[in-house]
Amino acid sequence: MSSFFPVTVSLRRASAILGLLLCLSATQRITAEEPADTLSRFDVVVTKASRSLFAGRGDSQAMLPLLSQLRQEIDSGHWKEAIETVHRIRYANQGDEVTRVGGELINQIEVRAKAVETAELHALEAAADRAGEACLRANNARDLDRTVAELRSLSQRWRNDGRSESEPMFRGRARIAAALAYVQIWQDYLALRADGKEIEAARKMEELARRNEWYPVVARSEVLVRAVPPSPSPAPPQSFAVDEALKNVFAKMKSLDDLDATAAELANLAQAQSWSAKIRATSEQMARLQGARRALAGQDYAAAFQLATQRLGDYIDVAEQLAPLRQQFLLQVLPHYLPQRELVPPQPQESVASYLMRTAKSALAAKDWMLALRSFEALGTISYGQNHLPSWLRADIESLSALIEADKEKFAGEFVLAAIYYRKALEMPSENAPIEAIVARMRDLKKEHPEAFPSTPGGPSPSRLDR
Repeated sequence: MSSFFPVTVSLRRASAILGLLLCLSATQRITAEEPADTLSRFDVVVTKASRSLFAGRGDSQAMLPLLSQLRQEIDSGHWKEAIETVHRIRYANQGDEVTRVGGELINQIEVRAKAVETAELHALEAAADRAGEACLRANNARDLDRTVAELRSLSQRWRNDGRSESEPMFRGRARIAAALAYVQIWQDYLALRADGKEIEAARKMEELARRNEWYPVVARSEVLVRAVPPSPSPAPPQSFAVDEALKNVFAKMKSLDDLDATAAELANLAQAQSWSAKIRATSEQMARLQGARRALAGQDYAAAFQLATQRLGDYIDVAEQLAPLRQQFLLQVLPHYLPQRELVPPQPQESVASYLMRTAKSALAAKDWMLALRSFEALGTISYGQNHLPSWLRADIESLSALIEADKEKFAGEFVLAAIYYRKALEMPSENAPIEAIVARMRDLKKEHPEAFPSTPGGPSPSRLDR
């Protein structure tokens, strides 16, 4: 076993711990420098401003629930929700003092949120490094029980406390979840070896070597050494033979123009080796890709997109060569599938996710809400499946959907419903929604049709929101 890897891990771990300490130190300085009375001053100026509304007939009690909610969100670390609450209070009380103090409070919340998130991300990275060291030190399955418990606790803690998670935190928690799966496979490997099942144990290591989507907590060379059973002349695992057969088929494919020939060869292979679920699934996916390419040639872009993104299931194993083929094809479909027909084509070596995020950002800058919405929806379908969207992407989609619906209702003269949808768009904890545009539309609507914003609690029934 090489001595290089433990030294590297130790250096990485030391760097992560040093970064964590520096971040915690920065958080302490922020707390010390942060004015202790900012939230109290905001409470005072909001109450004062609400009393002065409508020539002294304003109801300051109406702000109390929002102010209490804001304090709870700050105390519990719900930073995005706290900022949204400050925006709501500032919109309801549009005085200069409320705006100024509210801006100070938002700045302090953003600085605190960034410091806390950075510290948590460093903690997740350090935990993954410790997991790699634990795997290499472990002599039996019980030695990894504490590591499994730590990773499971970290992967569940953030998800269970109700906070909206940013994209970096989503990736960090996904990294820990993948590391947990990795360590559990390693634990299975140790248990099988203890029972004398060397071939089965080696296949566990084969699985780790093939799982490119899992965070590699141990150097791949260490995994490959353990993937070879210690028997004198072991039979090669069946999975290796399947992977080699698929690799040989795809090696003949030079471009998407060879799709039909490759699909036909895969169909013959699936018939000859019908026992292999992986070969059958790969052949089925290639047949779908064939159908998608025919739909693209016929300019049926919706059908082409649907066929190219249709999933067999979350746990169906297919050839790894399929993923880049699907990406290559989708980059041809998307410029035609998205609402605008003259989109800028993908850049060289640009991934599907990067292209869709770039398109969405450009659409938001141009105030093309529909193109931005369809770009985010396509990203969700391709990268996650619509049933497994991360919270940040779901919030972007729901906020833009509500904004578009609000504009439709306003155009139709349904001003009360338009106000309800604008509120919904504003209340979503979205990272990319055009907050300033939504607030401007609400302000214009309130100026033109104040009856759409009743001052009594409850307001109109939002029965059409679920249509």
